Amino acid sequence: MTDKLILLGTAGGSAIYVYPGTNRSRHGISSAMVVGGRLYIIDQGESAVRQLTLADPLGVGSSNVLRDIEAFFITHLHADHAMDLPNFLHCGYNQGWPDFSVPVIGPWPRWFRQDQFGPEVPEEGIRAPGAADFVSRIIDAAAADLLDRVYASKQTSGEERLHGVDIAVPPELVDADAYTECRPFLAYEDDRIRVMATLTKHGAMFPSLAYRFETETASVVFSGDTGPNKNVIELAQGADILVHEAIDRTFALDRYGKPPYTPEQQAFVDFVLSKHTTADLVGGIAQEAGVRKVILSHLVPANAPDEHWWEGRDDFDGEYIVGEDLDVFEL
Repeated sequence: MTDKLILLGTAGGSAIYVYPGTNRSRHGISSAMVVGGRLYIIDQGESAVRQLTLADPLGVGSSNVLRDIEAFFITHLHADHAMDLPNFLHCGYNQGWPDFSVPVIGPWPRWFRQDQFGPEVPEEGIRAPGAADFVSRIIDAAAADLLDRVYASKQTSGEERLHGVDIAVPPELVDADAYTECRPFLAYEDDRIRVMATLTKHGAMFPSLAYRFETETASVVFSGDTGPNKNVIELAQGADILVHEAIDRTFALDRYGKPPYTPEQQAFVDFVLSKHTTADLVGGIAQEAGVRKVILSHLVPANAPDEHWWEGRDDFDGEYIVGEDLDVFEL
């Protein structure tokens, strides 16, 4: 079976934006890598289970479509990137599931401190969960449902189906609490794929990660959410495909209309544009990374005019694609 990349959903943030005069919308950010007959799910935005069911990449039917998942990956713990993970857990009881606990690989924990965020934060700080705690809390929240399945229906528990794995913190990043330039580091490896990661530039959300999937036939990079930065360009060097986020520049500006802005308004605009990549910059990033193909995804807002996403096309010599839900690319 041919290895492939599937864009399950291509919307960033809220997926409910509807194109005027149509019933067209994009579903939440999620992608699937199909490698050696196994599925690797990168981010689990709104409707990811629905979209994977429609795609049925291994042709096993809706009652078994989740059976071949090998691992989940989360780029960062903003809700739009992980809100459908509980649905995978629950739908797995009716749509197939592997006979092992599937790992959810993602960011390590971090601390919110007063010196970063102000006196509203307790003096001792607040520990924000990483992937391991995140998954554990999902299972705890579903206890009523899961206990019924275990004791009344004699099915496997949440822990027997899903567990979180914090990516090991590279030694040079042990003391980091914000975006830092770094070399790519190993996030995961099995007999089909090798996954490298790096930090991305995504405002106060830390750690926020980009991933590079290396298979026998191709290399595919997912930028995650990020403003332009050297880390992602280094991670993507020479890749076959770069799946890169994009924001419509007018999205940040429309909140306040046309400039000039007050200092507070300008600060907000600058903040939004620093933690995301406007569409006009993606082509240049792909060109500097020397990738063969760039695919725009995590589009914000999801109903922006199509032509807005093509603003970076002239800066890239390779294949430039604006992603659509359920697009399939052979590797």
